[in-house]
Amino acid sequence: MTLSDAEARSRVCVLRRQADAESRLAAAGEGDTAVHRTAAAIAVRRADDIETWLARADRSVRRPRMIDVTAVMLGTPSVSAMMRFGDGGQWSRLSASDVAGQAAAEAEMVAGQGPATEAWRSGRAIGVPAPEVAARWPLYAHAGAAPANRAVAAAPLGPAEAHLGAICAYYDDAADLTLISTVAAALTRLMLHQAGDIGVLLARDTDLAIVHQATGYLAAQTGCSPAEAHNLLEAFAVADNVPLAQAAAAVLRGGSGTGG
Repeated sequence: MTLSDAEARSRVCVLRRQADAESRLAAAGEGDTAVHRTAAAIAVRRADDIETWLARADRSVRRPRMIDVTAVMLGTPSVSAMMRFGDGGQWSRLSASDVAGQAAAEAEMVAGQGPATEAWRSGRAIGVPAPEVAARWPLYAHAGAAPANRAVAAAPLGPAEAHLGAICAYYDDAADLTLISTVAAALTRLMLHQAGDIGVLLARDTDLAIVHQATGYLAAQTGCSPAEAHNLLEAFAVADNVPLAQAAAAVLRGGSGTGG
């Protein structure tokens, strides 16, 4: 199941509106202006990527993904984003910008320890120099994380009261904690604030049952309200660039997502 052209264009419209709103907040000096500017920049680049893909005659090329935009913003080709539901849950959704990011995230899923896990549990950004990675997370390093010889930065995703996951970026040089914290906060704004605008455009009548099931599952796992859980589900669909029902099915399977 893939997005129709009409659905993709609807997402572009939502992204443009979000970029304008974030730019206005930054110009007015409201809140964290760096986060607002970063959110606007991500939204613009994401919309541009989708429009470029829509204009292609050959659609066999990989569709644009949010994780690729995130990697550009973080200044490294190797980035992974992982999602989990509830305190006792497992990492269940994964998106990576390249093979190295994919290998590192899969190693963390196997080992149960690593940068994403620590950032998610602590609720704060962390940075670890390359020489300290193996000593800090020996099981993670032993599991075959490809970037184990690189510095890593990680930051939680989601509102402070309910972290939904974490992003990790792998660097040859020192990691920038301020940058990854800002990008994580910007992504959270785009995911949660975009969802309310776009959700109605993503649902198809025949898919409502599975959407309702996934909403109930998320509410039970995260302790949030049904309305908040529905917004989270819409946010996953936005991030993965898939229809709402496909995101719902992935949540109910508990499998790894591979979208953007």
